[in-house]
Amino acid sequence: MSFSFVTAYPWWFLIVCPLAGFLAAGFLYSRSLKKSEAKGLTWSLFGLRFLAVTFLTFLLLGIFIRKQTRDIEKPVIVFAQDDSESLVIGKDSTYLRNDYRKSVEAFIEKLGDEYDVQAYSFGSDFSEGLKWSYKDKETDFSGLFSELEARYSNRNLGAVILASDGIYNKGTNPLFSSANLKAPFFSIALGDTNPRRDLFISRIAANRMAYLGNTFPLQVIVDARKCEGNKSRLTVSKDGKILYSSELSIDKPFFSHTVSLQLEAKKTGVQRYTVNVSPVNGELSIKNNTRDVFIDVLDSREKILIIARAPHPDLGAIRNAIESSQTYQADVLLADDVLKPVNQYNLVIMHSIPFNSANSNSLIQKIREAQVPVLYIAGNGTDWNAMNTLYSSVTVSDNRGRFNEVQPSVNRSFSLFQVTDELRSKLEKFPPLSAPFGIYRSSAGVNVLLFQKIGMVATQNPLMSFTEVNNVRTGMITGDGLWKWRMTDYALHGDHAAFNELFSKIVQFLSSKVNKSQFRINAKNSFAENESVEFDAELYNESFEPVNEDEVGLVITNSDGRKFPFTFSKTATAYHLNAGTFPPAEYSYEANVKGKKLTAKGRFIVTQLIAEQTNTVADHLLLNNLSEGKGGSMYYPDELEKLFNEITARKDITSVSYVQTTMRELIEEKWLFVLILLLFGLEWFIRKYNGLY
Repeated sequence: MSFSFVTAYPWWFLIVCPLAGFLAAGFLYSRSLKKSEAKGLTWSLFGLRFLAVTFLTFLLLGIFIRKQTRDIEKPVIVFAQDDSESLVIGKDSTYLRNDYRKSVEAFIEKLGDEYDVQAYSFGSDFSEGLKWSYKDKETDFSGLFSELEARYSNRNLGAVILASDGIYNKGTNPLFSSANLKAPFFSIALGDTNPRRDLFISRIAANRMAYLGNTFPLQVIVDARKCEGNKSRLTVSKDGKILYSSELSIDKPFFSHTVSLQLEAKKTGVQRYTVNVSPVNGELSIKNNTRDVFIDVLDSREKILIIARAPHPDLGAIRNAIESSQTYQADVLLADDVLKPVNQYNLVIMHSIPFNSANSNSLIQKIREAQVPVLYIAGNGTDWNAMNTLYSSVTVSDNRGRFNEVQPSVNRSFSLFQVTDELRSKLEKFPPLSAPFGIYRSSAGVNVLLFQKIGMVATQNPLMSFTEVNNVRTGMITGDGLWKWRMTDYALHGDHAAFNELFSKIVQFLSSKVNKSQFRINAKNSFAENESVEFDAELYNESFEPVNEDEVGLVITNSDGRKFPFTFSKTATAYHLNAGTFPPAEYSYEANVKGKKLTAKGRFIVTQLIAEQTNTVADHLLLNNLSEGKGGSMYYPDELEKLFNEITARKDITSVSYVQTTMRELIEEKWLFVLILLLFGLEWFIRKYNGLY
């Protein structure tokens, strides 16, 4: 540690300080020194005043104390232990739980004498310390590396030691996800690289939902290792009834068989199907011989009717976007061809309607009488006099048949449905639409998603807006040319995901019935077995203002009838519940507001994760490539002493010295203030004590 003084004034100004002290003391005591006989006392008082004024003048110069401290930081050695299930499926499970654990703990303790050792566990998630549970259902190297990068990006990270079998089934390839960590990697290779006898269901492909009365595809892939010469039986069953059965003859050491079948959806709700392959003798594990599949069977698809004044490329773009979700079915008709009653549809999209036609007016009247939600898309043929009457929430006057090229500008405060940052960014890069020129007026109840941007000028004219009249939701897009958005989305991103997402959200919002219930539960209908089951609840008073004074409880019931009661926690104006994890099964729940007759019910499923049980062959090649690529080496569990010797011998894993400089004003030093106060006080006391004035 070292000190120095810094001031903004020239150093010769320091001469002024004792000079000021001398003048102040001389002015007060010069006569006393000539007349007084007690010259020793006077000179003492003179000296006290001289020192006090000198120090006080020093403070007026704004002097800073510059302090430099040198800190030594030991290199951080990260020890990351894989805690996933795949490590203990094989023959090494007893060794890993006992002897290996003791060896690692001794190794870490020995390293701790010279380094700052930080131990972590990873698998599905990242956690501090060594858990030694081997219960994680997935292995995610990229999550581990992201966490280490966040924690040690500006630290003296000396090395990373990975103890794993090299199997990953979540996240990105470790060879790429580790790129930002600037430290040598060392691997401790665990697990068995020799395939063991095992028969398992490696993959099931099925739609998450189906429709009542329809068939849906189910594809099952069965793999076998070293089971040649054996036979097994694949079955698909539901409620104990076998729906499909076939015999498998395993004729080679590495066997794979794919079965594709069609099943009929006969019952609505979440349906559970069980896929099983009968085990063969000597299997490594039979847990991976059975898997459950949950299919949400819906009564029917929601029907969307697209009506147009004339053929237009927008129609195909909108239809494709809507039908990208299996939940919706879209019909496209011209205004003169609409024969079916419109109340059969959940939403009507009208393109360039209304226009000057008797059929158009009659059709609009039928839609209004049926109280079906409508999305208006204004085109070049739109009759704005009629449109202003139909959709008075947004009106355009003084149009005179003129149009502007307008780009979308996202309203950041829009809240009717969620718009992700990614979607918002993509929307603002879409090309302009053709929107009517004129004077726009919007009523107070309009929610605008997109404003019009003309050139570089962002206006308050709505391009895409929504409102609700008599409990019927209505939307308006004041421009056509949407087909260009879909094409641009593909040109920029290689898919239509952003355009499809936008219209899926619009259709979902408009076609959903307005929920006027005072108590609502929001939750997903599907969770993984290692994922926490969470619920959000909303409670409203008679004026539909959010409140949360009352207590809200929830009871989850499993398929065996066992009940699990919970109580919601209160948030700012709502409620939240984290019920923790549940085993794979189908569940129902019922929530109640205590003291009120308000209830909400629902169902959810928890799906099984067997990723750690399907691939049990250790990937030591990956660990070796990862270590060598990061300037380290791979070792086996019985070579921890060699690993210790290499780490301690490396010159690049060393302590780092940091010099830290701080600046502090001299006037902030309390001891100097006390000293000056003491000097003035002592002078005053001596003068008074000796009767000097």
